[in-house]
Amino acid sequence: MPLMFLLLKLFDMRIPAVYAFPFLVFVFPQDSVMPLPVASCLMASFSLGCVYVYRSYFQNMGIEKS
Repeated sequence: MPLMFLLLKLFDMRIPAVYAFPFLVFVFPQDSVMPLPVASCLMASFSLGCVYVYRSYFQNMGIEKS
């Protein structure tokens, strides 16, 4: 929880749902707890990758057409 708080303050973000992530271990079944960090890392990489591609490629395409 303190790590989540520090990361939110570091990036100056307000996402209340981030505080629920550490408690997912208690909600999910035992067999899906081990792949949770890997799945979250893959999902974060995919999401940030999509944002990066959009900002570097598609956004520049719109600027060049103007």
